[in-house]
Amino acid sequence: MSSDREFWRGWGAYMRDPQVAWLLMLRRPPAIYVLSVFGLWWIFVGLSGFGVGRRWDFEATGQLGDSFGILSALMASMAAIFTYQTLVDTRRQASIAEADAETQRNAAKVARAEAAADREAAEARNAARDKAESRRDNERTYFGLLDLRYRVLADLKTGKGDSQQIGTDAAASLVSRVGPSFYSDPDTFSYADSYEQMFSSHRNDLGHYFRFTYHIIKFARDNFGPDAYEYVRLLRAQLSNAEITLIALNCAHGEGREKFLKWVETYSLLHNIDPSDRVQYKLDLYFRPKAFDPQAKASAKPLGEVDPLSVAT
Repeated sequence: MSSDREFWRGWGAYMRDPQVAWLLMLRRPPAIYVLSVFGLWWIFVGLSGFGVGRRWDFEATGQLGDSFGILSALMASMAAIFTYQTLVDTRRQASIAEADAETQRNAAKVARAEAAADREAAEARNAARDKAESRRDNERTYFGLLDLRYRVLADLKTGKGDSQQIGTDAAASLVSRVGPSFYSDPDTFSYADSYEQMFSSHRNDLGHYFRFTYHIIKFARDNFGPDAYEYVRLLRAQLSNAEITLIALNCAHGEGREKFLKWVETYSLLHNIDPSDRVQYKLDLYFRPKAFDPQAKASAKPLGEVDPLSVAT
């Protein structure tokens, strides 16, 4: 009994094999119907032609043959059903294949999107790293310029021998020379002419000092963007009172009017100026309030729109 069960189990597995089932057309119901009808027809033919103990009855068989037209119609119907079933299966397989292809395309799109996101993230990280490195390099350069500024200031000298003054003392001495007591013709005195007289006698040293200070501010503006003000504040903290007044006089009456003045106003470089110098040299006539007060509106105008060269005491 066990061997019989094993035989039929093996036979069932063999019949369920897709290739065997396809060859025998057992997996398609229309094929089974066609085979069944065809088999029954042969049985009817056999029964009509043979009787028990009789010879073949050709007359009965001929009558049955006349009804073959009905069988042909039935077979054609079965064939149509089989064809329709095949078409349905083909469409279903095509739909499944299309769905699989769409799934693969979507998976490919997701993979490409993930790869693009990874590239963008990597580029963003690289950009952030490059920006941080650039900021560090710029800071090193900027702080180096601030240190070098002291050497430039040390080159500023007045007097000779024991009376020679250097650096901030020299700057204070030069500021004191802008006034009636040092001007060649007190009757025609003006601060503009007095400054020009002082500047012409120290043009090399003062020109170098003003240009260097201007380019420090420009470097901060070009490399630190919105944070430039905080870096310029470090420069502003280094300036002595005399240096601030010298810069103000240069922007009011000298070459600084063309370019330097706008940076002085933008970054409030005169914020710590001596109030007495501000009044004495009438600096409010030449600078917007922003030059003295970081909180002032940038659009505010100077107290008087006048030609600096025409202002006299």
